[in-house]
Amino acid sequence: MQKMKRVHDGTSGIYLELKPYSELNDTASYSVLAYLIGPDNLSNERVANAAKVVALLYKAFSKCRGVELTDVVQRTEAEVTMARLKQLRRWDYHDYLSVRGDNETELEPAE
Repeated sequence: MQKMKRVHDGTSGIYLELKPYSELNDTASYSVLAYLIGPDNLSNERVANAAKVVALLYKAFSKCRGVELTDVVQRTEAEVTMARLKQLRRWDYHDYLSVRGDNETELEPAE
């Protein structure tokens, strides 16, 4: 997750829309739409970092059973309304309690 932190710096946050937003049984899957939200004025470096974050998200979610990442949408802070933000959940990718497996680096995709 250190790689995610390095390239995530410069964005405002990663927000998730989960469908359904309730506990599922073992045979059902979640559908996830990720929002990568950044400041209005993006430097070339931040644009490049945003592209890396998108790639890391797809790679990380591809390893999650029962979770399908349907899309990663990039938006600026000005483009996201408060009403929309209330429908999303901010992803705290530093939360190692949600990491499953023998090794927490399993969720850290290699470039």
